[in-house]
Amino acid sequence: MPLLKMWKSDKVCTLLHALDAEQTARYRRFRRLLEHNRTALTLQADLEQLYYDNRPFVPQVVEKKSLQMLLEVDGMSMPFRG
Repeated sequence: MPLLKMWKSDKVCTLLHALDAEQTARYRRFRRLLEHNRTALTLQADLEQLYYDNRPFVPQVVEKKSLQMLLEVDGMSMPFRG
């Protein structure tokens, strides 16, 4: 039972204070960066899968996924441009 007593202690999580506008904007830029990164990595994995499958593929698919990946990588740098 000591474990249960530890969970019921007075040390409970409290909500963070409301963030100011600058902190909120920085958080949103960071989240967009992470979203672009996740999408770019997924596209890269798709391209690698095409390469390692040793099956015929359509060059237009590779071109489309490559262009999408470039746009995602470009999107990662957008929040940091002046």
